[in-house]
Amino acid sequence: MAYQMEQELRHMKPSHLTKLSTIIDESKSWADLLNQLSSSDGFPSFCITLETTHLIKRQSSPTLALLNHWSITGRRRPTILNLIKLLRACHLKRAEDYIWDLLHQLPRERAIANIPELDNDQSSHHDTINIDFKFKNLDTVISSIPEQCNRYSFTSIYESTNRFCHKPFDFATNSGFKIGDGRFSSVFLARTYLEDNDNQAPKTQVVAAKLLKSECNINYLVNEIRLAKKISHENILELLGISIGHGEDDSPSYICLIYPYMKNGSLLDCLNFGLRCNNGQKISWQDRLNIAFKVAKGIAYLHGFHEGVIIHRDIKTANILIGNDLSPKLGDFTLVRQLDSLKQGGTQYSQNIIGTSVYMPPEAFRGDISTKFDIFSFGVVLLELLTGLKPFDDEMNEDLLTYISDKLSDIDDNPELIGSGVESTLASRDKFLMDILDKKAGEWDFARARVMFDLALRATEVRKKDRPDISYILTTIQQVHKNEFDGIDCNNPSEASFEQFESRELANA
Repeated sequence: MAYQMEQELRHMKPSHLTKLSTIIDESKSWADLLNQLSSSDGFPSFCITLETTHLIKRQSSPTLALLNHWSITGRRRPTILNLIKLLRACHLKRAEDYIWDLLHQLPRERAIANIPELDNDQSSHHDTINIDFKFKNLDTVISSIPEQCNRYSFTSIYESTNRFCHKPFDFATNSGFKIGDGRFSSVFLARTYLEDNDNQAPKTQVVAAKLLKSECNINYLVNEIRLAKKISHENILELLGISIGHGEDDSPSYICLIYPYMKNGSLLDCLNFGLRCNNGQKISWQDRLNIAFKVAKGIAYLHGFHEGVIIHRDIKTANILIGNDLSPKLGDFTLVRQLDSLKQGGTQYSQNIIGTSVYMPPEAFRGDISTKFDIFSFGVVLLELLTGLKPFDDEMNEDLLTYISDKLSDIDDNPELIGSGVESTLASRDKFLMDILDKKAGEWDFARARVMFDLALRATEVRKKDRPDISYILTTIQQVHKNEFDGIDCNNPSEASFEQFESRELANA
């Protein structure tokens, strides 16, 4: 994707910010950036506490943590042009060149020959396994993996993916291999079989093989495997097992997590392109309510887990997989955190600020972790289900939540802006909602859509104490789904009892 100079820094792709940060971290120059930002008047207002500085310093990539913090600071958010000026002020030529490369432009004072070619993961399809996926000292990890975790053939995965070819899989032509990509892993469509299957003939199955990148923290890996083997819920993606690949010295060097292959892909894909298994058919608003309800059930299971609250920390439409029957499954537990001693309303703090920025609540950038983190992320998911809009739109140059929040603020301040003759703020907000509801979902029941919209807004409140917990959200969505929502006030709810919800579920089973 090409960026524009005036585009806000916070809207850069995470993979691009990570690559930029790696370049800067190599020269240990993050402190130069901080000093320049703190001492210069040439950049948007930047204020940072000593506590936050210490927190940034302890990150695996201080530069990435600093840039993420700067990108959301102040009323006037920094742009890519501000970033270029900052890099130039700090004499970080290689980092600046990388940004110019992303802009597909040349610095005015430089000739073409002086701009080095930079590696770009998106520019070509590797036809063999990359060094980025090779681990050192995997023996420690393997010894930590539960014995009951199934082992799958790495050779069959390696061969069926054409040596982990990065050519994207095309469902229409049934060609290609890669079906997903993230900061810590790439996911491939593969064929493999269980090893040591009681001497039975190998039974090949189609799976999603999540090949972990070497930058993935080993602790995240072990944590994901251990937790995935503990949890079991119809709306949580099941970990089938693992697969270990060996390097040239016969030491374990590569690791795949094996998951079921969901043909319809992610909820993000389904909202953008329709259902693969139904010839691109769009998801109806009734099915969207059902998906929201079932995802909420999965979150409720995690937040109420009997061995300690589990916080996912990366809930987004790209991590919700859709089955043939439209049943959703929440996946990707790389960033999950289990808090043994924490109740649903409690908080712990992390030194690692990671996640997907458009789904992260404000407190996440302070290392604040609680169940309200997931509530905020799920609120953004609800907005996507209602509007069909992307979490971040390149053309609008802003994220979905900011777009909606700004529009509602304009309406509250100037209700007459929305249509002629509209006098009340409430009517103006209703008209705005009618305009942004996804028409591809069919003719919405507006009363239900309004309740869901209000619920999404409350879930994404800036102050976490103003967000409801998952039990209230679950009960509200169930009542909306059954058209039994008279009297619901999403702006001032009396928190519903999750035990009451469970008893109703059992009675209706």
